[in-house]
Amino acid sequence: IVLCGGVILLCSHSYYFDTWRKGMQVRISMIAAIYSKSLRLASYSSSAALSSGCIVNIASNDTERLVIAAVPLLYLFWGPIESIFVLVVGLYTVGSAFWAGYILLAIFIGIQFFLGKKFAMLRSKIAK
Repeated sequence: IVLCGGVILLCSHSYYFDTWRKGMQVRISMIAAIYSKSLRLASYSSSAALSSGCIVNIASNDTERLVIAAVPLLYLFWGPIESIFVLVVGLYTVGSAFWAGYILLAIFIGIQFFLGKKFAMLRSKIAK
């Protein structure tokens, strides 16, 4: 069990490091593109509503979400495959009683999506 935990630890840390690094690369390239665009827009417009530093500050705060979203992005691909694998192994090991737990898990996932949407709606109301 300790050996399996060590293998998972090494694999997950390298995965998180690689995806965090890729997210940072995307973030930096987006900030650079926004900054160069703001410099071009500043030269065209006569009124300086926002300085380029203010635009980069806003962009860096908004692009932080790219870094945060890069880590769990691969789970959108592997999640359904892993859940089907768990279903097959569980049905083979436990039998038809495994369906009860699997359906209960699906119900809890649906409830979590519903509550997440409600929470986001309430947060947007509070922000206004």
